[in-house]
Amino acid sequence: DARRRGIPPGRATSAALLMQITVDSGFATIMLIAFGILAATVGLSPLWFLLGLLVIALVSAMVLILVLGRKRPALVLRALRPIERLVDRVLVRFKKKPLDPWVERIVGSFSDAAGLIAHNPKTTAKAFGCSIAASACELACFSLVGVAFGVHQPEPLICGYVVATLFAMISITPQGVGVVEAAVVVAFTSFGVSGAAGLSIALVYRGIVFWMPFLIGAILIQTTKTFKHDAKRAVRDQKGKGLRR
Repeated sequence: DARRRGIPPGRATSAALLMQITVDSGFATIMLIAFGILAATVGLSPLWFLLGLLVIALVSAMVLILVLGRKRPALVLRALRPIERLVDRVLVRFKKKPLDPWVERIVGSFSDAAGLIAHNPKTTAKAFGCSIAASACELACFSLVGVAFGVHQPEPLICGYVVATLFAMISITPQGVGVVEAAVVVAFTSFGVSGAAGLSIALVYRGIVFWMPFLIGAILIQTTKTFKHDAKRAVRDQKGKGLRR
């Protein structure tokens, strides 16, 4: 879609990478504020403190790679080369073609994304502010759904939200489908909330913040230039096949 709009693919990839880092950083900021409030009021278990450190470590790693991709691209290349070779060996073992060299493209995207930050600090700050606001709205949504199902204590609501978002970030399934719901149930049961209530909260929350936007986006994306062009080309191809027959 970016290519058809005249946007260089590398720049589009860099913008997507930068946006993801901004979103994760916004979530980490809200998590730190919420955990700080819990620690100052009802207290915070060391287990949840360690979970918060994991979030900070993930976001810090993303930012570090971004910076190194700009300042020390050769170092990132050396670190990713063994992964590239391993992936190619696995593909060959399964009789698949090796991937085109992708390490250079990734490092280039890191460098371009860091350059976008350097050249557009105000825009980056606005995106970060919007991400913080979005994470605050997600936390409010999760908490209100929890209250609707009878959970009124702030600690399970905040920790449940952190678990839901974290597992969406690190899960091997797309956006943590199936994994997030199970993790939220485990988190709630650790606070004495029933499994039925925990599952209900997880399903309703995910329906609001993931499935509903996903379905709306799946419909609206059909209006983009790329999908319109591909649809027309598919129709022409079908007509061409019919005429040849």
